[in-house]
Amino acid sequence: MTAQGADYVLALKANHYTLDDDVKLFLDEATATDLAEIDHACAATVDGDQGRMETRTFWVTSDTEW
Repeated sequence: MTAQGADYVLALKANHYTLDDDVKLFLDEATATDLAEIDHACAATVDGDQGRMETRTFWVTSDTEW
């Protein structure tokens, strides 16, 4: 995303309880409307190793008004 002008993309760990809860609430509300109400981008990766497939999906938004 930085190639598109983003400053940073940060990972959030569950041991940051308050922030983790706030972000989960924001994303739960946003996904309830299929992210129709926020500006966002989505990307997915698929990796296979040792007989298993892993799919990772990423959503990115700069909507921080919440």
